[in-house]
Amino acid sequence: MLWVALRFPCLALEALSRGRALPESERMPRAVADAGRVIACDLQAETLGVRPEMGLTAAWAFAPQLSILPYSQASERAALAGIAAWMCPFTPRVPLQPPQGILAEIEGSLRLFRGAAALLERISAGVDQMGFTVTPAMAPTARGAWWLASAGREALVPDRVALDAALAALSRRTRARLDEHAARWAELLDSQLAPDNEEYHTGLVCVAVPIRDTRGRACAAIAVHAPLSRMPLEHALAHLPALSRAAQAMASTFD
Repeated sequence: MLWVALRFPCLALEALSRGRALPESERMPRAVADAGRVIACDLQAETLGVRPEMGLTAAWAFAPQLSILPYSQASERAALAGIAAWMCPFTPRVPLQPPQGILAEIEGSLRLFRGAAALLERISAGVDQMGFTVTPAMAPTARGAWWLASAGREALVPDRVALDAALAALSRRTRARLDEHAARWAELLDSQLAPDNEEYHTGLVCVAVPIRDTRGRACAAIAVHAPLSRMPLEHALAHLPALSRAAQAMASTFD
């Protein structure tokens, strides 16, 4: 099979204008915010230093003229559903990946649309014409395509060998092989903790512990993470006792 993943990093903002940008002369930097934090921002705001997850006070410090729009989950979902409907002439298999993505299984459409590269270009151009910012990726597995798109990598990966190499390049420590994942799962189950030593993002470390329900099943997790420059993994591991106490305290509130 061959899958296309489409990730829309600015969907929360672009959905509010139905994918249509204002003329440049009328635009101020814009962002969508919820609970006092930026969810998405336009290029103008990003150029001024605004970033997703930034608090509004900090965002306004970087961009005093920043226009804030309230987040609308309904608008975001409607936009995603509309894009998925537009994809249906290419393939009937278009599962949503909310809140920012779509997957499409396009193996059967390659001959009709003259190959993978031409089809990916046509999809990307169509989404761009609708006014949505998109990161497209094509790979032989749905998960692989989604990981590439989520990492901001526009890619056309034709086979599993190339996919292993492409995923490994996302981080020098990323585990891209299934056998590596199986071994890793065994380690995690045995240790009851989940360290991330730059496996998801280069320069970011994390340690997590499970929160268990009354039946002993892991139902959530609590974690500490930080840039490697501020907290090496061994320092993150020093927080394990506090994380475990917090997890136990949260679990004790379950009925």
